[in-house]
Amino acid sequence: TQSTWGGQISAKMSDRPLAPAGSQVDEDGYVVIPATRRPDGTWRKERRVKQGFVPREEMPKFETRGAQVRREVESRQQSNGGPPGWFPDDDAKPAGKKKSKPAKAPKAPDTTAISKPKESVVESIEAQMSQVKIDHPTPAEEGDVQKKIRNVKKRIRQIEELEEKLKAGQSNPTPEQNEKINRKPGLLHELEQLQNQQ
Repeated sequence: TQSTWGGQISAKMSDRPLAPAGSQVDEDGYVVIPATRRPDGTWRKERRVKQGFVPREEMPKFETRGAQVRREVESRQQSNGGPPGWFPDDDAKPAGKKKSKPAKAPKAPDTTAISKPKESVVESIEAQMSQVKIDHPTPAEEGDVQKKIRNVKKRIRQIEELEEKLKAGQSNPTPEQNEKINRKPGLLHELEQLQNQQ
């Protein structure tokens, strides 16, 4: 540890500047940053700050872990003189015995469909079509159908309530209400289709 301004600091903290460059400590223990001139010619006024304050201009830029690792890797690559991604430590490892697999002969493309007459091609396609399975709706899709049915029933119920209000003479229908009432046959047809899907 070393002592500064009447206090003890650790060796780790001694790496950082404890006061801004050009500052002085007054008799109260505050750090006084003297007035400085801005690039546009105006003057910054003198400031009193607490010990350990570092102005924004002198603070090190924040760097994420990823950026630190990337910088370290780049510096290591530059010092090794190798291509990017190459580390001499990897080449120094003894290579173990690798079992060689027998090379497989490349498969020839299936030309039987081309050389066969048209009738046999049609038969082979029919055979393939008969093997195709049609998926039934999954439970999630069935749930979607149920949801749509509930939604359509709700809209039909709202239309019927609106028709009852209009029959009772409570109000005159607006153009939007007339449009909604006119949608009822389409909604009934949609409800039939959805119920048939179940």
